[in-house]
This record gives sequence, structure tokens and C-alpha cells, in this order.
Amino acid sequence: MLQKSVVMFIQESYEGFCIVGSGTLVFYEGSLFIMSAAHVFENLAREGAAYLHIVDKIFRLRRINVILSNKEAFGNDRDQDPLDLGAMLVPDEIIDYCSGKISFIEPDLIENNVNNKSIIFYQALGYPGEDNTKLAKNAVRREDEFLPNLLLYSGQFMDETVRVNPRFSEEYHIAINFGEKGNVNDDGKNVGVPRPEGMSGGLIQGCFDYLPHSDGLYLTCASGIIIEKDSLNRSIVGVRFDVVYEWLKMHSGQLTKS
Repeated sequence: MLQKSVVMFIQESYEGFCIVGSGTLVFYEGSLFIMSAAHVFENLAREGAAYLHIVDKIFRLRRINVILSNKEAFGNDRDQDPLDLGAMLVPDEIIDYCSGKISFIEPDLIENNVNNKSIIFYQALGYPGEDNTKLAKNAVRREDEFLPNLLLYSGQFMDETVRVNPRFSEEYHIAINFGEKGNVNDDGKNVGVPRPEGMSGGLIQGCFDYLPHSDGLYLTCASGIIIEKDSLNRSIVGVRFDVVYEWLKMHSGQLTKS
């Protein structure tokens, strides 16, 4: 239900186009933001043109108006930042183009202490970098339309991940199990899963229902923003959405439209 809220960041370098991460559209106090992992925005700001793929169009980001979670308390090491959050104001030209074509997260759509009792499983949504970089390069070479692959991966809550890692807590983080093998699709067939690098900034959603062959059109809620893969515990970790909104409440005033 919320998959149209997930977008993709692209960077152009001397090697061509590469996918640097995902993002999630979030509405707060009258403004539309793209929430992502802070490390995604930091990578996007490196040398090379930056782009945003949203709906069916790629936009050049000539100015990235962004705020990032503070890493000074963690030795300026983003890998040690337990939030790893960033927010970008969506430019008006992109909002105008996307009107009626997107979905976005609002406070009444997030997981809370009432509706989480009805969640039957979770899904991670994002754009795997390796697969989509190949698709982008092939599209350029063949002069074809770029049709990216949004991964929608189903899993269960992994409480052990947030308990054993001292950087995480159940109050601030959510984790779901992730494995690249032994997965099935809607038809019950075994399928492989792409490497998840590039999914940072994407969405973890809680599912209240499941309808096979429906292309994700079942009731869900926004549970978290993906920040990393925990290889040791075979899981994907995100910052809970109530924490995301609290963070926006404290910091969104630092962003002004150019």
C-alpha cells in the first residue's frame, strides 16, 4: 500500500550511473520530505551529479537541501551513529510533477502500540544498488527506458538483533530477518534475493493483511526507515517511525526552501 512512497537516489561518476540508496516520502507540518539514511546523503554529496528517481522520471538534484543526525557524539563516525537519519525537502518542481502519482507517510499511517498487535509480518522496501545499477547502465547503452526494480522483501520481527547490538534499542529500532536464499514469491516458487546494499533509506512496513498477486495492495503501516544490514544476525535494521517524527519535530525547522 505504501510502496509508491519509496524513491531512489542515483549518482553519476566517471564509471557511469550507480545507485547510492533509497528514500521514503514523509509528510510533516505542511512539507514533503525524503527521509533516508544519513550515510546515503553523505555518499550522494560526493563528487558527481546527483539524481532522484521518482514515479517514472529522473530529476537532477542541483542543490541537496538536507539535515543529518549528529555524529559528533560518536567520534564523527557515521557507522557508530545509532540513528543515521537524514531529511531532504522535496523541491517544488518535483512535488508538482508527482501530484496524484505518489503516496507518502503521515503520522496516522505509522505503527503504534495499538495497531502493532494486528501486524502479521513485516516487509522491507528499497532499491537494491547492484541490480539497479546494471539496469541503469543497460538502459543507457540501449537507449531504453530505465525501469528500476523495487525489492519488496517479507520477514518477521527480529528482537534478538536489537537486544544484542549495543548500538540498537527496542525503543528506537526495528529489525526483520533477511536472507538471500530460501525465499518464495507469491506463487510459492523459490526465488533469490538481490544484495540489499542500496536499500538504506527505504521503508520497513508492517502488514495487517496479505493478498497474493495483488502487487502489494494490502493494508500496511509505516514501521521504520532502513539504515543498515546486520550481516551477523541476518537482518535489516531501521529507525522506528515514531522516532523519525520526533527527530523531524526537533530538526525540520533548519530546512528552508531555496
